[in-house]
Amino acid sequence: MTVDATLPTDSDPIVDWPANIRDIAALVNSLADLVGGDFSRQVDSFNVSGSVAIGGLNQVYVNNSASTVNLTLPEVTSAHAGSWIRVHKLGTGDLSVIAGGTDAIANGGAASSLTNTESEAKAAFLELEVAGAGQWVICGMFGTWNF
Repeated sequence: MTVDATLPTDSDPIVDWPANIRDIAALVNSLADLVGGDFSRQVDSFNVSGSVAIGGLNQVYVNNSASTVNLTLPEVTSAHAGSWIRVHKLGTGDLSVIAGGTDAIANGGAASSLTNTESEAKAAFLELEVAGAGQWVICGMFGTWNF
């Protein structure tokens, strides 16, 4: 959304706004153009077991399966620190999120996993962030997730 830097003008009903409001609006527009205006999240769905590629980081994954599904995370390096992944469980089937290779989730060991086996359809989610090489941390969750 672009802010109209030409408003307010003297003909507008709100004539008492300070002139610097127009300057701030112009600054907001220039920063939005510099940073980019699309802050939406990429959402992908998966209903069968599979793996997330490195290019699939910083995305939301939605599972709507009544069957057991495993989602394996990519092996990460320190260059991926700050990247994240969010998984929503909309279906009734068991869902496991598994660290790839020798990576670990939280204090779990190599290839640790978190699994939701409850009937929490449309409620459970798990958000993980890369803390460093081979290390995922839990930064958000809802529902019953077990190591």
